[in-house]
Amino acid sequence: MQEEQLWESLDALRRRAGGSRTDRLRFRPLPYVGSQAYLRLVYPLFRRALRCRARTFFGTRLELLLPSGTDIYITGGKTHDSEIRLAAFLLRHLRTGDCFVDVGAHYGYFTQLASVLVGSRGRVAAFEASPETFGVLQRNVATFDQTCCQHAAVSDRQGTITFYTFPNLFAEYNSTTVAEHAGASWFSRNPPTETEVPCHPLDDLLELDGEKRVLVKIDVEGGEAAVIRGSSRILAHPQAVFVMEYVNRQRGNTAHRQAEAMFRQEGYTPFSIDGQGNLTPVTDIEDALREQGIDSDNIAFARAGNFGQGGGTR
Repeated sequence: MQEEQLWESLDALRRRAGGSRTDRLRFRPLPYVGSQAYLRLVYPLFRRALRCRARTFFGTRLELLLPSGTDIYITGGKTHDSEIRLAAFLLRHLRTGDCFVDVGAHYGYFTQLASVLVGSRGRVAAFEASPETFGVLQRNVATFDQTCCQHAAVSDRQGTITFYTFPNLFAEYNSTTVAEHAGASWFSRNPPTETEVPCHPLDDLLELDGEKRVLVKIDVEGGEAAVIRGSSRILAHPQAVFVMEYVNRQRGNTAHRQAEAMFRQEGYTPFSIDGQGNLTPVTDIEDALREQGIDSDNIAFARAGNFGQGGGTR
């Protein structure tokens, strides 16, 4: 897909995300009816995930396990506004030949998008700790020669770590800690399964070309501080930019605030991402969340002069 087509396709996804249920039904009637029937009638009875494939807005085929990937299955992309803005950021700033690192890759939606954008001369590394989810991720990146994935939790030490896996409907909350979600209304009815998985610092998992630009996406549901503690070499890279999901204090953001402090100590500034993928400096992240009336957002962290600041670079 050409760059102009990608933007048009993302804009169409944005319209579908903001549309009504009727709009989604009109867009893809059979997938909409089938996925809703599965979510409301079948899944509550059997609690089993349904394997399917979707066409993404950027033209790839993505394997999913419903119901957790329902929005992608129906619309072709993640429909939360923060995820659409993150996709816009990648479209605007990832270039051919860049390196993209997906920490907490889930099914590989952003992994695939980055693989398309960096091309055959770029490199993509994806890490996923959930055994079942990793199997899906592995199949989703198999056709991209520039992309590799590894079954591991990214942390601040090497060894094994307890990983908490929720039923499929809540699979995006899988993490090395349950503190962020323990107070949620759904938690007691959907307890996680504990699994021991390998863990490694990102510094040990990733070899970087000193001249290559690198963008690291972090979505680890409470494990953010450990990821940053294990990334000192990547933090020191002159062309590194991080994008991290950041939640508000009410949801339990101790790890996010610790990670933010480490970023600032290394000379990184936080930025919000607008609808066109451009960056605006943020003085206080929690104030910014309150002003927007949201409880979480993807926040970019970059040093002065790093790519991604002040508009388009593609």
